Amino acid sequence: MTFGQVLLVAVVAIPALGALATAAVPGDRAGRVVGTVAAALTLLATLPLVGGEHGWFGYGPRPAVQPWHQVDRQWVPGLDLRFHLGVDGISWPLVVLTALLTLLCCAYTLWRVPPGGGSGRALVALLLVVEVGILGTFLALDLVLFFLFFEVVLLPMYAVIAGWGGADRRRAARKFALYTLFGSVLLLVGVYVVVAAAGTADLVALTGGAG
Repeated sequence: MTFGQVLLVAVVAIPALGALATAAVPGDRAGRVVGTVAAALTLLATLPLVGGEHGWFGYGPRPAVQPWHQVDRQWVPGLDLRFHLGVDGISWPLVVLTALLTLLCCAYTLWRVPPGGGSGRALVALLLVVEVGILGTFLALDLVLFFLFFEVVLLPMYAVIAGWGGADRRRAARKFALYTLFGSVLLLVGVYVVVAAAGTADLVALTGGAG
């Protein structure tokens, strides 16, 4: 694997491992510190991903999307599903901003934990899981993988709202769950229609990048 491919995997893997470590470390403050360190490492991993041979917006000599860096591995061969991640000039700023905001949220818990449904350690672990889903959504170059990363965000986000939201947080969390569930069904139908019609879930191929 190239350095860029390693970084792409690390950007998703570090917050996932950080969430597990945060939940496993004994002590609330120690867990918050571990989670904040994981968020900081994630941000550092996103920064070197900038730039590529195809220019800032990832366009080569053809009008086709060409990611700066990408990793493409078979995931479920029987269903032709692939673990395909990539970054270009559109997704990179969003990835960096997500990593930065997550770091700021985790660092804030070192001084003050919002009142609500649990320890600061639990909140930081959930924020890191949310970060995994958001970063994966921005980096996914496979429609099925995109859908799965999108779904990863929902349950921890529901828990964050229900546990540490405002005065009417339970009602807000229920509405969030209902609206996102409806949106997920529509998204799944859309993914199925596109994949069935095109014969592939690969976004680079769908946009002409493989042609």
